[in-house]
Amino acid sequence: MISHPLTAAFRPIVLLLLFCVTLFCASQSAVAQIVMDDGRVIRGPFARLAQVDESADQAKEATTRARPIYVINDGLRRIFVSRYRTTGEFIPDMEEALERFHIRRTAAEVGKDQGRIPPFQSYYEYESFDEFGRRIVIVTGQTTNAQTGQVPVEQTITEINPRYVVVASSGMVWDLRIATSSLPRDVITRVLMKQINPKDLEDRKRIVLFYIQSERYTEAATELAAILEDFGEEERVTQELQPLHRNLGQLETEQIRQELVLRRNAGQYEFSKPYLAEFPTEQAAVETLQAVRNMIEEDSQYEQWRTRLLETLYGYVDQLEEEQLREAVPPILDEIGNELTQNTITRFSPLQLMIEDDTIPVDEKLALAVSGWLVGENEAVMSLPMAVSMYKTRDNVRSYLVSDLPSERDSALQKIESEEAGTLEIITKLLPLMKPVYPIPRRQVVDKPGYYQLETPAFGNLPPFRYDVQLPPEYDPNRKYPLIITLHGKTTPEQQIDWWAGNWRNDQRTGHATRNSYIVMSPHWNVNGSASYDYSAAAHGAVLYSYYDVLRHFSVDVDRVFLTGHSAGGDAAWDIGISHPDLWAGVMPIVASGRKYTRYYPLNAKYVPLYFINGELDATVNRIGNDFNFNKYLMAGNADNYRCTVVSFIGRGHEGFSDEILNLFDWMERQRREFPIKNFGINSLRPWDNFFWWVEGRQFPASVTINPTDWPENGGPNPNTGPRMDANITLNRVQVNSVAAQTTIWLSPELVDFDERVEVQFNKHRTSVSGFIEGKLVDLLEDVRTRHDFRHPFWLKITF
Repeated sequence: MISHPLTAAFRPIVLLLLFCVTLFCASQSAVAQIVMDDGRVIRGPFARLAQVDESADQAKEATTRARPIYVINDGLRRIFVSRYRTTGEFIPDMEEALERFHIRRTAAEVGKDQGRIPPFQSYYEYESFDEFGRRIVIVTGQTTNAQTGQVPVEQTITEINPRYVVVASSGMVWDLRIATSSLPRDVITRVLMKQINPKDLEDRKRIVLFYIQSERYTEAATELAAILEDFGEEERVTQELQPLHRNLGQLETEQIRQELVLRRNAGQYEFSKPYLAEFPTEQAAVETLQAVRNMIEEDSQYEQWRTRLLETLYGYVDQLEEEQLREAVPPILDEIGNELTQNTITRFSPLQLMIEDDTIPVDEKLALAVSGWLVGENEAVMSLPMAVSMYKTRDNVRSYLVSDLPSERDSALQKIESEEAGTLEIITKLLPLMKPVYPIPRRQVVDKPGYYQLETPAFGNLPPFRYDVQLPPEYDPNRKYPLIITLHGKTTPEQQIDWWAGNWRNDQRTGHATRNSYIVMSPHWNVNGSASYDYSAAAHGAVLYSYYDVLRHFSVDVDRVFLTGHSAGGDAAWDIGISHPDLWAGVMPIVASGRKYTRYYPLNAKYVPLYFINGELDATVNRIGNDFNFNKYLMAGNADNYRCTVVSFIGRGHEGFSDEILNLFDWMERQRREFPIKNFGINSLRPWDNFFWWVEGRQFPASVTINPTDWPENGGPNPNTGPRMDANITLNRVQVNSVAAQTTIWLSPELVDFDERVEVQFNKHRTSVSGFIEGKLVDLLEDVRTRHDFRHPFWLKITF
């Protein structure tokens, strides 16, 4: 995927019109940059399909047939998207001038008399690539009757380019593609050196250019050094290499700058400081150096402003006339002094503008500081008694949320109601900036900073649900972090976290979740001990209870929670993701199968962004079921609004696909949970799939539910069965239809205007509420205590 679309100046209208004509011919493919509505740009030859499993013969049918699916082949993968999710912008693209090395093959290596390789489960490397690009892999689980065990296959690299490596197999047609970034430098260099004349300077420079185009600048520098060593530092050689040196130096320093910007945007300011202090300036471009100086200045200004802010605020306390305020303010300032970081310094922006103004009373300046700390710079007030009341109210709310006894909650509620700030409006502003109400458990794994193995009570007779969680570097409870919930297959929860956050090096993880400051959590979801996903309440509970426990202890951005998993864990992520679509910013099933309930929940799937990853030749997944679901998601028109991407790696089987992780993070950065949705229609076949945005149902009729243990061997229930909920809010008119014996409607100012008349109509035949309604503080607090969503609390519940 490419994130740099060409500017309008380079899009001639004539070329664009000519290019768009090819969209109407399914048998042709064109090279383009296709702009998605979430901002992604996917580049490569593409074609239009009627369905994801369309054959070549079907693709040649009459062009009048509807073809709502685009498939883009970028050489490594085929990416399927709905044309309804594009912007309609197709930028004509020229093939890049990549350094491509075509590997010479012998006649024995070209044999294809055994036909195309059938789908298989997986393969592993028995012998690594040698200098001729040859290796042996062991293929397992082929679908042919003659070969069901482990089959050795000899492979040879036929092409290496900066994006991917093409691998062919002896004796059969097996076109395998591997991301170049996944191969070590020594393997690539050994193979390339056999394809060039090592004594030819131009050939050697091609290898340097190859690594530069791969953005592997360290390897490029190593190759440059090797050239100087082999050719000597004579003037002709150094002059020829000087442009490469200069270009490489600028690219390396710009790459470092971009990494520092990424880390700082992720809240890792301390990480960046030693790199800024030792930043290599000799070969950096002027723009890069200026950006580095700006970051250094930003850090310096923060330290100066922090020191001045705290000294000034403590100095104001002695100038207060009311003794009660002089006693109440210092503990708040102590908290600010202990917890203030560069993540939260912007909360004092209003005070920074007024701190020099001697005409503003000190109590108003203190009020701006205290209230800004509690509710943010945009909601700060200039009344110090109100700001102090906010502080007390926040602590009383925390006491309510952590109390297990109703009597303790009643006492906390009375204290909240006695405060000036104890209103629904102000509490709704306090909640988003509150730290987690429970402390981090003292269960950190030895020698693994930020890594915890925790548990939370389960339901029924089940043992406690267990989960592993990894915090990012410089974790700050006053900052909200995106969360990845990753579900294991045959792997362990720790290995799932390794996949996202990286392996350990010098007491620090090195992966992309670490770099981007994502919290990663992996629950032990298979509480029944099954190797496969069983669609049970226990599996759902293990994921959801663990998630809610993470919200209690860690600072999570609830609008950026992503559910994913590999293999059986991918099956679970797919099912749980569309069974509870109101919880997620996105769901990413990897080598997953869409069985049972997933096939009957297409209504639910359109409300959550989906990103599927699989191997083209994977024999493990339920290909028929997957294609059925993918066609549902990708063929739907604008009205259904599915946001689905399907990525299929060419020639690959049942794998982890770490090749895709950068694209996954690019996609996640663009996704936010839509909450609440005012209009939705939902299907459910299980009693525990019962809460959707702002409608909750209990006691569904047995005639329209089916437990996983009762699922028919052949097929499933009637796709039209299930307790469908329809909900709609238009101009303060609420309409809900539900077959549940008990239905609760939750309302908030995000859904209706509490200052205007509200009409609630339930099950079409009657209007149950009509007039002005008021929120209830106890409803809000109970909602937050049980649902743990501090950003979108409900103010009122109405139960039928």
